[in-house]
Amino acid sequence: EYAANHRLYGLGCIGTFGRPTLVAGARPRLGATGSVTLNNLNPAATAAVFTYGYSASAWAFGSLPASLAFVGMPGCVAYASANEVLLVGASNGHSTWSFAVPPDPLLFGLEVYVQALSFDPARNAAGLVSSNGDILTLGW
Repeated sequence: EYAANHRLYGLGCIGTFGRPTLVAGARPRLGATGSVTLNNLNPAATAAVFTYGYSASAWAFGSLPASLAFVGMPGCVAYASANEVLLVGASNGHSTWSFAVPPDPLLFGLEVYVQALSFDPARNAAGLVSSNGDILTLGW
């Protein structure tokens, strides 16, 4: 059974404004609009970065989950393969990514792995902190 749903996993790393946290929004139903919200951003931030991919076990740099210390983000973890990267507007410490889910029945049951990054120049050399992950299962 593949009902459209969100499954949150992992933990974001500690940032200046708390731990950036993905929370489930609208379910990713075929032919509808789904959403994911990122909380605990810098209240002055006007954008956040959302990534999505099709694996939670491997990415271009090896296996997942993986430490992001090698890119200047010690204590942060990559949970998703990040095949696509999106800049999404933010306001008052929150950012919501809304996305259209095609009505194609061949997508039924597909899992998409989402993670987000918050701009946080005071936290580390990269100026970013990562969120937890969200597994989106496309369904009815």
